[in-house]
Amino acid sequence: MFKNTRLIILISLLPIVFMACGNKEKTEEFGNSVISEKLDAKSFHDKMTETPDFHLIDVRTPEEYQSGNLEGSINLNIYDTEFEKELQKLDKNKPVFVYCRSGGRSASAATKMIDMGFKEVYDMKGGITAWNANNLSLSNSYSNKDNVNELTSDDYLKKISNNQKLVLVDFNAEWCAPCKKLSPILDKLVEKHGSKMELLKIDVDRNPTIAKQLRIEGLPTLKLYKNGKEVWQTLGLIDEESLNEVIVSNI
Repeated sequence: MFKNTRLIILISLLPIVFMACGNKEKTEEFGNSVISEKLDAKSFHDKMTETPDFHLIDVRTPEEYQSGNLEGSINLNIYDTEFEKELQKLDKNKPVFVYCRSGGRSASAATKMIDMGFKEVYDMKGGITAWNANNLSLSNSYSNKDNVNELTSDDYLKKISNNQKLVLVDFNAEWCAPCKKLSPILDKLVEKHGSKMELLKIDVDRNPTIAKQLRIEGLPTLKLYKNGKEVWQTLGLIDEESLNEVIVSNI
């Protein structure tokens, strides 16, 4: 009877033992958890400020990097064939903050780093364009010498105000793939509505001041003006039919 009682007690304890083992496994999994977060520019800045030790990576081209970058950043061009090899040299247990011009390349880099085993990766939404729009400082700024023909705020105001036509402003950059896809659509619509609409193309790399003043946080950005007033704007690639509807509704 005593043996049977002891056997029953032992059997009843088995689920507790297994439960304890199960909890231990969960704790280990939690301890090895991966953090991958997309932060807006202000949150990205604040998170870096409160983090004592981290990697800050700019994945743009060297030319873009030289035109203005975040203090303390290292430049690892995502298009470089040695990109992954250079990432392997970094401490994967340190938090990593990554950014590009508008967020596309850094998002790809963040995904790649997580796949490579990095434990904590923060990607800046909107990239350095959003950083500038929030008036956050750069370690290197665009020089007036490099942007001698830069569009001023007065120039911009004149172009959108002194015009009886609709003015569609296209904020773009040479490296921006969606901008390249959008360009022929814009040209086609200008040809279609040429007598009633004018297109103003602005390269944000050559015109950083106006892009910052207008808080351009991503590319491509389109703004439509009528009688000098902004009536519509959009961020990202838009199809021809949808854009044509917007134009027609404002003519």
